[in-house]
Amino acid sequence: MSRGYKPISWDDFRKARALDIHLIRRVWLSGAALLWEQFWPAAWPLLGFIGLFVTVSLFGLWGWLPGWLHLIMLLSFFCAFVWGVLRVFRSVRLPDLGSCISRLERKGGEVHRPITSLLDAPATPLDESGTRHLWDLHIIRVSTAMRRLKVAWPAATLARHDRFGIRAAILLFVAIGFVVSGEEAPSRLAAAMDVRLGVFDPAEPGKLTAWVTPPDYTGLAPVFLTNRPDAANFAQISDPLMVAEGSRFVARVHGGKDQPILKELLAGLDAATFSESAIPFQSVDDTNYSVDHEILGAGPIQIFQNHAVLGKWEFGVIVDEAPAVGFSRAPQKTHKEVLKLGYHAKDDYGIAEIVTHIKRSGGDSEMFTLALRVPGGVSRSLEETSYHDLTPHPWAGLPVTIQLVARDVAGKSGESPWINLLLPARAFKHPVAKAIIDQRRTLALSLGNREAVGKALDVISQRPEEFGDDVVAYMSLRTAVTRLGLHDDTKTRADVIDLLWEVALRIEDGTLSIAERDLRA
Repeated sequence: MSRGYKPISWDDFRKARALDIHLIRRVWLSGAALLWEQFWPAAWPLLGFIGLFVTVSLFGLWGWLPGWLHLIMLLSFFCAFVWGVLRVFRSVRLPDLGSCISRLERKGGEVHRPITSLLDAPATPLDESGTRHLWDLHIIRVSTAMRRLKVAWPAATLARHDRFGIRAAILLFVAIGFVVSGEEAPSRLAAAMDVRLGVFDPAEPGKLTAWVTPPDYTGLAPVFLTNRPDAANFAQISDPLMVAEGSRFVARVHGGKDQPILKELLAGLDAATFSESAIPFQSVDDTNYSVDHEILGAGPIQIFQNHAVLGKWEFGVIVDEAPAVGFSRAPQKTHKEVLKLGYHAKDDYGIAEIVTHIKRSGGDSEMFTLALRVPGGVSRSLEETSYHDLTPHPWAGLPVTIQLVARDVAGKSGESPWINLLLPARAFKHPVAKAIIDQRRTLALSLGNREAVGKALDVISQRPEEFGDDVVAYMSLRTAVTRLGLHDDTKTRADVIDLLWEVALRIEDGTLSIAERDLRA
């Protein structure tokens, strides 16, 4: 009754009697199962190579390989991938309708191929006698059988292609790799494409160690910029790192191919101009470099090596202020004609020295200096009083100007305003002693007065009875006259001035004043 075989078309299938949507869905599912049975064995090598690639990447093996071996393995995986894709395209074909129906009938749990029977047509025309009735009964029987057809699961044929169970081992290693890598899984997978060939890659930069050494006058410890827990955040703070004026930036670099460079950017006189300086590191040996640079002003400092930035910091400079110094009260004299000086001083890091300069009012630039006391050697703030017996000085009794000068530990100095003062002087009562002091003052005012002073002293020495025939005083006066007549230099003048003071004291008080002076000293 059936016709000769010819391929089943979708038109014939849709025209079949007793055809419903459920049958069409089962035919599609049967085709999908056929496609899977072709794809899975054909794609197994491709999926195996992908799993092996993922395993190698997750375990971080790429980082242990030299560049040339990394490249060879990467190209091998790529070739294997291309071969696997081509194998899938060559092996997998879309099943036709006849194959889908045949698999559904063969594995659907029914015999006698009900769908094919449904698509058959009688070989001879049907009549009303009995053939039509028989054919209708046949259609009812195959339709019932057709509705009982079930789509069988795809056949598990992969075991025939993977006899040693390699697929299970690959899946196990992939799972372990994801557990081991954790959050680093994406970066480890990306590392497979990071091929580092020594010919093309720049040399690795060296290791930087840097710190700032404050100047000695601050008494502060060095500030380390690297090798600290917060080094990353410390280098990225928005506010500049404030350092004392005169601080030095010290850095050491170990390793690297090129000589490191320190670049400093400083602001100019106005905010719109900048000056950049590049300072090369000094080579300590083949692998170590160092630099010791004074931080000249506010601005960034960067360390470069092999075109890479090893470190960058923004600095601000704390300017060392000059010390402030002044008189606590106006200079005074005591009842013994001793000069009393009250003074105060203050500095941000410490006062190292205070002196007072004294010069004659309206005179030349000649002046003398007195050192004042600084408690403890160095003090940030002080207020003191000092006493100075200046009666032996040639300027005693003359108008002078006095000024305080303070020097801090950084070497900067501060000055007070000049103050006018009448320098305390001793009042001599003995006429000869008083005359000697007058000539001494005249000689101190100018070296050009030495001849007149010498003549006056010669006259005084000619009358020893007026000063008690003191042989020591007489010989001292003659010595002064002789030296003034022979020499006209400042050293001789200074020696004669000192000698005349001793003579005046001896004539006024005998040896008592000299003994008191020596005791005070």
